[in-house]
Amino acid sequence: MGRDVSRSIFYYQKLYTFSMFIFTVIAALLCIATGVNTIASVVSWRKANTRPGFYFAVGITCATFWTLASALDYAAIPIPLKIFFAKWEYIFYHASLAFHLLFLLFYAGYVELAESKLLRFVLLVGCGINILLAWTNELHGWLWIGFSPGQFGNNTVIFEHGPAYLWVTGTGYLLYGSILLTAWLATRHGSRHSRRQGWFLFFAFLLPLLGNLVYQFESPELKGMDWANILISVSSIMAVWVLYGTRLLDIIPIAREKLLDSLSDGMMVVDTQGRIVDINQSAASMLGSLPDKMIASNLDEVLPLAKSFSAHPPEPEIRTEIEVGDSEKRYFDVLITPLFENKTVFIGRLIIFRDMTSRKQNELHMLQLSRVVEQSPTSIAITDLDGNITYVNPHFSALTGYTFDESIGQNIRILKSGHTPLGIYTELWQTIVAGKIWKGEFLNKKKNGDLYWAQATIAPVFGPDGKILNLIAIKEDITEQKLMAVELERLASTDSLTGMINRRELIRRAEIELERARRYQHPTAAIMLDVDHFKKVNDSYGHAAGDRVLVMLAQLLTRELRVSDLVARYGGEEFMLVLPETPLDKAINIAERIRDTVTNTPVMVDGQTIRVTISLGVTSSESAGQDFESLLKAADRLLYQAKQLGRNRVAASSVSEII
Repeated sequence: MGRDVSRSIFYYQKLYTFSMFIFTVIAALLCIATGVNTIASVVSWRKANTRPGFYFAVGITCATFWTLASALDYAAIPIPLKIFFAKWEYIFYHASLAFHLLFLLFYAGYVELAESKLLRFVLLVGCGINILLAWTNELHGWLWIGFSPGQFGNNTVIFEHGPAYLWVTGTGYLLYGSILLTAWLATRHGSRHSRRQGWFLFFAFLLPLLGNLVYQFESPELKGMDWANILISVSSIMAVWVLYGTRLLDIIPIAREKLLDSLSDGMMVVDTQGRIVDINQSAASMLGSLPDKMIASNLDEVLPLAKSFSAHPPEPEIRTEIEVGDSEKRYFDVLITPLFENKTVFIGRLIIFRDMTSRKQNELHMLQLSRVVEQSPTSIAITDLDGNITYVNPHFSALTGYTFDESIGQNIRILKSGHTPLGIYTELWQTIVAGKIWKGEFLNKKKNGDLYWAQATIAPVFGPDGKILNLIAIKEDITEQKLMAVELERLASTDSLTGMINRRELIRRAEIELERARRYQHPTAAIMLDVDHFKKVNDSYGHAAGDRVLVMLAQLLTRELRVSDLVARYGGEEFMLVLPETPLDKAINIAERIRDTVTNTPVMVDGQTIRVTISLGVTSSESAGQDFESLLKAADRLLYQAKQLGRNRVAASSVSEII
């Protein structure tokens, strides 16, 4: 195979012509294929830290040079130059197939065959003969016996086959067949994920073979066009994605035989980076998942022991105990054994689990009961049915300021601040008396008088006869969360530059005012204003100066308006005012007063005086009242009208006149 006939091409257009090359469409496609293969090569070499990874990277690199030589062949004009590049194609084509075969033998688990000196000798001799036939053809003419012009285009030459062509074609197809057979064998064992991976590799290497078969038996109109050169780039991308996109080539699944699904012990294989390569059903069940879902996951995401050894060189053997799970913990005896390739290259670890949950739970039961309350990170208090304290843990004392001795015998009412509604206490006791658990929040008081928010869970403790003996209260200090919620609410409703309310908060408050206006038949005015030529201010004085102008304007608006009026930075240099119980004529006066004040109020920034003007659109719902969207649209249109009329002016009308 290789490329024995310089391809007939559909010649659409000369892109750029040198004295010995002509850049054609098919040459351009091959250049793109070379670029794709180059990317695949770079990715492959970054992962070539194992023997199979090295073979794969070399194979992809040879495929890159193969498509490059083919592109130059298509672009070359002189026949001797075409022959020269065809010879280079023979070198890289055969080398690519040989190294891909070695890689797949490793991947399928045939390590001894891949390392066999005999196989390497056969590959070297077989490929070497084909390459030698091409490079010495001028002496014997066994591969190409002549050359004739193609019937399409000025740059088409047909290489006429010699007697050695059948040998070259047969050995090439034998290599391809060996590659596909090995890829198919990789689909016959291992986990479902690795079998699926094997099928992807099979189809990836099938593509260029199909392309070459089309070349061998194509119609006269397409005679000479070997599609394998282009399809090899598709194969490269598929193979790189399958192997490195799923992150599973760092260790070839050679340890699958040890992961017997029939064993009750859990077993898994991880690579040198701590990623799960293979896992049996027992191990996946112990970890609460399925084998296919855990393949390619990081071990430290599912096991707490991973970080203790994944960053260190492999020890001969590690035995340890781990616990897995949250609500229902399970305990395992774990044996970790390193895996080596050819007894020298460390490629991962084999991990074996043995369930020891029952024994471990018996050992920990009493210890947990004795320490759980004392070491709890939450405040715990136990009282009798009258609320008298019989026990508090250390965190209760740290939170409230009352020591253990000061607390015992006191009533839990010592924490009452007087700010918690009485209805909450009523609901609490009704729930507890009914034998249920109550959850809620208190605003309590510490020993020093400081207030704090507590999220509480209070539950009854029953005796053997089913009667309530005690109450246990578990409380957590949520003061910081409460303060944070208040702050977040403030930030969500406030403009960070001016300190005014933002658009979102303005809409919320305006809807309330408009509802009140509709109810009591009061007019509501709206003013939309905008700084004239604000972009020039930013361009001339800088954005800091522009921000200073906006802050000044916000302060001025706040001074000029009533407490009941709403003023917000609506966006950019736009501000919007909503004036409850304000008719249109009064709103116009307010707008003119604001405009005049702004005009006569310079802004000093770094010793420079900046004067700005504003344009205002004023409207008012003077009858039954309108919704906020109507006021907004009306004010915005009037603002636009004011700017069209020359800026630094007020344009006004009622909503009914505009809408």
